[in-house]
Amino acid sequence: MIDITTATICIIGASGQMGTLFKTLWAGKFKELRPLDLEEGRSRLTEEQIKNTIPGSDIVIFSVPIKKLKEVVTSVASYLPANCVITDFSSVKMIPMEVIERNCLVPVVGAHPLFGPES
Repeated sequence: MIDITTATICIIGASGQMGTLFKTLWAGKFKELRPLDLEEGRSRLTEEQIKNTIPGSDIVIFSVPIKKLKEVVTSVASYLPANCVITDFSSVKMIPMEVIERNCLVPVVGAHPLFGPES
């Protein structure tokens, strides 16, 4: 079981609306909060970014547009720690859960924050 107060959390897409909201709300609440975002001018995460951010994370949250989810999941899947838990902030569950479960060998929690960044 993960002790949330000593957890390292990675938010992939931390500069988007939902990612920014949770990054702000959770600041200082965990051992470490690691944002993972596209570098300016790039259309994909770099291997260097992924290697420097994902390993050692206890919880990995995908907060990316659903159209980009499969691409992002497959690019980071091999870097996910075997004992981490992953979830997403998508508003629908069938597609994200299917994509994540098919590509990752770690526990997945289908979650929905029940609100948006504007509410």
